[in-house]
Formats: sequence, structure tokens, C-alpha cells
Amino acid sequence: MGFLVLLAACQGQPSPTPAVKDDSLITKIPCAPPCWQGLTPGESTFEEVSDFIQLSPLINGNASEPKYVSTGGSYQAWRWAGESPDSSLANFFDYTSEGVLERIVLRPNIDIMVKDSIQAHGLPTLVTINEGLIAESPFRTSSGIEVRAVYIDPPMLLTWAEKMDPASLPEPRIICVSLGVPIDTIEYDTLERAEAIVDLWRQNALLHPNGVFEGATVFQMHDNEIQVNCVALHSSTPGTP
Repeated sequence: MGFLVLLAACQGQPSPTPAVKDDSLITKIPCAPPCWQGLTPGESTFEEVSDFIQLSPLINGNASEPKYVSTGGSYQAWRWAGESPDSSLANFFDYTSEGVLERIVLRPNIDIMVKDSIQAHGLPTLVTINEGLIAESPFRTSSGIEVRAVYIDPPMLLTWAEKMDPASLPEPRIICVSLGVPIDTIEYDTLERAEAIVDLWRQNALLHPNGVFEGATVFQMHDNEIQVNCVALHSSTPGTP
């Protein structure tokens, strides 16, 4: 199986103290996903997002100009207030060709644990697990896994990485994901986009079932407590994109 470099997971590097902490994924304040801070994929306009960028203390104008892509849409990189504009780590607003917000991709500016997110939103629809390399710093990587959890309700995609060495495990390699790790990336989507992700993952699972699991296979809820079910990965089968 080929290795994937997990650039999102820069573990061990201290994050700058955020000017304003964003815990809205858990609190659902001021609005619940896929709405974020009053912006909703599929509804908010480019003008509304532009006003938010300038007025919100979360960003404080720390954004680049939109860049247009061949499909006719555009994207806009932004960073949390106080972060260097030259930082390679960025968040994104994606827009349709009509100038409607299509997707919000952000790195939480505080640690939001997997357990807390599942407690707040329930079990994901599908989960993928892929082997890869975790970037602990710009010059150091270690073996690990990338976990992605997609939700239909609410439509969003969560990604996190965990340090381990799956290649050292005997076949079938039993993987138990952790609840006590921080989420690396949150993607707020339209319902149509989330459904398309689920359809794509299910199609890939028909061809390459390794690494694609129903959310209820990986996680279970008992008496409002989250439990993890260990799953098997097989090195002979490629992972899911």
C-alpha cells in the first residue's frame, strides 16, 4: 500500500494562542453545523463571507484574494486572526461559479477531541482509515493512520491522524482508532456534496473494501457512552482516496 503524507497533523508543534477560541463544532453556537459562525454552505453569498472576513474577530481580515479555478468556481484562503499570512497552514472558503459558498474547510484553533465531536453529533455515516506519514514538524515524520469521518446529518467531514505503525502488525492488522485525539480538519459541506462523498466511498468500497467502514462499525453508543470497535486492515488492498 502506498503511503500518504498527512500534512494536516503537525503533532508536537505548539499552536499560537488564538485571539478568539472557536468551539462552535461542539457548542453549536451561534449556529449548528453545517452552519459556521452564521455562514452556511449552499446559502451564504461571497459578499456575506467577505463582510464576515473583515468584521469577525476570528479572522480580522486575515485572508487572501479569491483564486479562480477552471471549473468556474473559486476559493479563498484565510487564517485565524494573529496567524502569519505567510503560514503554509490555511483555511478555505470555496465558492460556486455563481458566487455562493459551497464549502468551509478549517483547522480548529483549539483542541477539539474526537470523542467530544461524536458526543455532540452522533455516529458518522462512513469512516475511512488509511496508512500514512504524520508530519510532526516540517522536517520529521512518523508512521500513522489518517481517519476521515463523513456525516450526512449534519453534512460535514472530519479528519484526524494517529501515530502508530500499522505495517508492524500481523495480518490482518487490527486497528483501534482513538477517541482522545484532536481533530485536524473540519469540512462543512452542502448536503449534496456530503451525499456525493458517501456515494464515492461506497463505490470504492465495492472495488476495494479495505479501509472503508460504516460509522456504526467503528463506533457505537451505549448508555450515551461512545465505544470503539477495532477493525481489520489488509495490506494487499489499496486504501480509499
